[in-house]
Amino acid sequence: MKIVPVIQEVFSKINVDACGPLPVTPSGKRYLLTAMCLSSKYPDAVPVEDITSVTVVDALLQIFSRMGFPKVFAVRSRKFFYQRTQYNFSREIRNKKSGSDWEQAIYPALFALRTVTHESTGFTPAELVHGKNLRTPLTLLYEKWLDVEETEGEPVTEYVFSLINRMKRCQELAISKMEECQQKNKTWYDKRAVKREFRIGDLVLIFATFKSNKLSPHWTGPGTILRKTL
Repeated sequence: MKIVPVIQEVFSKINVDACGPLPVTPSGKRYLLTAMCLSSKYPDAVPVEDITSVTVVDALLQIFSRMGFPKVFAVRSRKFFYQRTQYNFSREIRNKKSGSDWEQAIYPALFALRTVTHESTGFTPAELVHGKNLRTPLTLLYEKWLDVEETEGEPVTEYVFSLINRMKRCQELAISKMEECQQKNKTWYDKRAVKREFRIGDLVLIFATFKSNKLSPHWTGPGTILRKTL
């Protein structure tokens, strides 16, 4: 198993996916366009009527207005999108709403995903993007219960430099945690991996990268190996 280099800059590379078709909402939305920063795991989403190029571009502009324009954004398939982000959103939405009300569950789901510690980084997405976690209803109850009083803050300049240093340190720790998780996954995978050697003339099945529909077979062939490349 090869280890992919960890993305170190927040919002420099994002994954874009689409979930649907879903039950049509009162506003006519049938799909959910999702985006996730590969560095911070910070998610975003926009409900859309369809996944035509014009609609997708308009939705991406909404997301980029909040995340900034990434250096790279990746999709799993040109025909349709499907990735872990979609699964997370679908699970959160199902926990809150069903049927045509799913659009109302998007923002609570986003809030939940942004404020929960991610296993691969050890931080919440909000902490890596904002330098601190978002205040949740539980935080408000905690502060009310302990009668926490606001203290006079530090000067703006000192706060900015303090925030920059804190975010830099959090990012360094997150990168270290992701590299550690990658190594663990590689070790687990390699224990069960079997090296296969193919020769010219062998018959092999070909993995179908793009499928016309989800019921289409995953493999086609067999095909004959004509030549080998390094």
